[in-house]
Amino acid sequence: MGATYGSLHPQCEERVCAAAADQGGRDRYTGRVTEAGMREPGGAVPRGEVRPAGSPTDETAIRWPEEHHPSRTAVHVRNELSMPAPPEAVWAWLVRAELWPRWYRKSHRVRIVSGPRPDLALGSRFHWWTFGVAIDSTVAELVPCERLAWTARGIGVRAYHAWLLRPTGQGGCHVLTEETQDGWAARLGSLLMPNRMHRGHQIWLEALAQKAATRPPPPAR
Repeated sequence: MGATYGSLHPQCEERVCAAAADQGGRDRYTGRVTEAGMREPGGAVPRGEVRPAGSPTDETAIRWPEEHHPSRTAVHVRNELSMPAPPEAVWAWLVRAELWPRWYRKSHRVRIVSGPRPDLALGSRFHWWTFGVAIDSTVAELVPCERLAWTARGIGVRAYHAWLLRPTGQGGCHVLTEETQDGWAARLGSLLMPNRMHRGHQIWLEALAQKAATRPPPPAR
């Protein structure tokens, strides 16, 4: 039996309300953090950027910061999966980062250290372990129930991991996730274990689909 979501995820609900308020011919804007403003460990708080929602862009593709574009990095992986659950159900589990280790076995010790809890927000900073590496991440883009991306920095690796959720005609959604990496550890890993990250991300997608089809995350404590 699929999950029953009596209401939208709060982030998704805020976006719907904002869209409704913008009706009447006014420009609509979405916010994201630019690469120049991303927080380094011990650095400044990320700054926001606004752009007209109708400005030219491919809404079915990842919005890459220039530094992390696949053409400029050593590693690029792309995974996608169609899921029976609606975007808001998938989103609820995706942004509840501290629960990832319960259902995605490649994540460990996830802890939000800056920003609201329990869900990730624009500018949230979190520490975690994945593929045996300690990572410091900052949420660089967040469009509720649609786009999520974070930077990732660890010893010998600089990465950008992005997610794109698109509703389908059957009440489900199509989820695309891509990651680029650079640095000596990323290059070495791609040589020694070239398919490890692609396999890991496919496991993540499949586990996310299973979670989203069952029930919402537990209420925040």
